[in-house]
Amino acid sequence: MYKGLGSYEETKKILTWAFIIPTAIYALFMASFLLVFGKETPQIATQALENLFGKTGFLVGNFIPFFAITTSYIGLGLAQLSNMEEYLGMDKKLAWAITVVPPLVVYLLGVGDFVSVLGLVGDTGDLMAFIVLPLVLYITHKLGFANVEGEVEAG
Repeated sequence: MYKGLGSYEETKKILTWAFIIPTAIYALFMASFLLVFGKETPQIATQALENLFGKTGFLVGNFIPFFAITTSYIGLGLAQLSNMEEYLGMDKKLAWAITVVPPLVVYLLGVGDFVSVLGLVGDTGDLMAFIVLPLVLYITHKLGFANVEGEVEAG
């Protein structure tokens, strides 16, 4: 993003909002279902929409998680593919194979059901993206191992 925007402050602001907005939406989503259904909220909360809206609720309640999981998987896969090509200099076909084949093999080997596999990978990815990576970036910047172009050093 920094490469595209060319501004450290603008990139920092956009990334901050990119973390805050989805977190707020998920919190509102979770709170709304818990307030409506209480202890009767199913594990896949959107499936409770069937109780309120019948067949339409069933369809919407199953399409929401389907699209959320699918778009996240596609987005992360494309980002991983791009990272392997751009930063590691891999051939596009090799990068594609490394991005697609391991998750497919894990699924085909029967390691849990598809949702469990995605959940495990998603939790691991979230931990890395939202906790470990920002901490590493912050620490390396504070220790002076990483400088941002155009940033004035204190001193």
